[in-house]
Amino acid sequence: MLTDHDIVVKVLGRGKVPAGTKAGELSQGEAVTIGADDDADEILRAMTTHKVRRRRRRPSMMSGP
Repeated sequence: MLTDHDIVVKVLGRGKVPAGTKAGELSQGEAVTIGADDDADEILRAMTTHKVRRRRRRPSMMSGP
């Protein structure tokens, strides 16, 4: 998942031109996912194993305005 934060830090922050930067240049390896039924211990274990410091939030299709 590519976010606006990635663009600011990895493109603009490094003096690159956004129009000349491909999304693949910004990737950080494999995607790590958790299931909706995973408990907190399992989530923390996955985050620790994969050195995830923050999560990328996927917008919910059910959320309102």
